[in-house]
Amino acid sequence: MTIDTAKKSYHLTEFEERVLSIIKEILKKHIVFQFDATFIDFCLQKLKVSEMEIYSAIYSLLRRKLIVPGSTLTREQILENPSRTLIFETIQKHPGIHIRELCTTLNMSSGVVRTHLKVLENFNYIRRKKYTTPKFVLLFLKDFPQTYDDFFLISKNENDQHIIQCLTNTQLTMTDLSSRLGLHHSTVQYHLKKLGHLDFIIPIEEKNIIKYTFNKARLGALREFLDAF
Repeated sequence: MTIDTAKKSYHLTEFEERVLSIIKEILKKHIVFQFDATFIDFCLQKLKVSEMEIYSAIYSLLRRKLIVPGSTLTREQILENPSRTLIFETIQKHPGIHIRELCTTLNMSSGVVRTHLKVLENFNYIRRKKYTTPKFVLLFLKDFPQTYDDFFLISKNENDQHIIQCLTNTQLTMTDLSSRLGLHHSTVQYHLKKLGHLDFIIPIEEKNIIKYTFNKARLGALREFLDAF
């Protein structure tokens, strides 16, 4: 998604265009948009149509995130802010970046970045991928393929990468991995649990011995990821 495509037209009907134009008039007065009687009545006065037609048009605009409750902006205005545009472009160049990296890269405070991220997310410019194991949030443009999200997570940790490399064409026990990588048993255990949760590795039990190997079902996506990024 480029900035131009992010600002793309949504092929509104003539009536939806008229309703949006009226809403913009109100928003220019720094009145926060709410789907309430104030906006409905103003549209009714201007257009002389049924209330149901107004509701339908506004709902269509809301569904496509052209307007958002609680904001004085419309979607086409979002990237007019230089800082917000810079954040958008940085996420575009570095998919899977997390907030701390974003703050460091742009030399912006966490508060400023989080405020702009909320606006970008509300208007469907970006999306967040939240992980609980480990607790992590990655940022992507809204249309970035979700297939690769997990690969960006493991690309941020060398231990994850080394374990996957070790297990790509073989089966190893936790002790084997600990010895090969020079990592404490508990560290290997943590990463195996994480990679298993993400479906990158699978355990194989033979004669009461558990070995681990890379999930071959993920191999195609891994190769695509490495070729693309």
